[in-house]
Amino acid sequence: LNERLSRDPVLAQAYRHAHCDYLGRRAQLGAPPEIAGISAGGMPDRVKCLHALVAHSLACGPGINPVGDLTLAALAPHWRPDRCACAAPNPPHQAPPGPADSLGTSEPSAGAGAPPGPADLLGTSEPSAGAGAPPGPADSLGPSEPSAGAGAPSAPGGEAG
Repeated sequence: LNERLSRDPVLAQAYRHAHCDYLGRRAQLGAPPEIAGISAGGMPDRVKCLHALVAHSLACGPGINPVGDLTLAALAPHWRPDRCACAAPNPPHQAPPGPADSLGTSEPSAGAGAPPGPADLLGTSEPSAGAGAPPGPADSLGPSEPSAGAGAPSAPGGEAG
């Protein structure tokens, strides 16, 4: 895109307008002096951070940032803002491999199929889940299945199961 920007005067002009648009919108929210005249993503002279340019296009709509628009068009077969693309390729009961798995570790820290925890990523031997582990996102929603052991709900009839 940098090469195209340097040889396509129409794209370059539209990209300069995107830079001005970005600066104008930010000025409406405040004017931090340390970044005066600096927009995002390399504008207006180069393409650097596509994520920032895509964000500008998503925030303003098509036709404002041509490089953001071109990037969104290239992403369309894989991701679009009008549909969720979060479905995991693995079945719900099987967690996808995590960073520790790709490093060749052979022992999971929290049971078969569990994603690696902080201990896995840091290379420590402490388990990442179990007694004393901090609550995770699912814990804040309440358990989906009763757990065995202390504090587990009793079985029907009032007896512990």
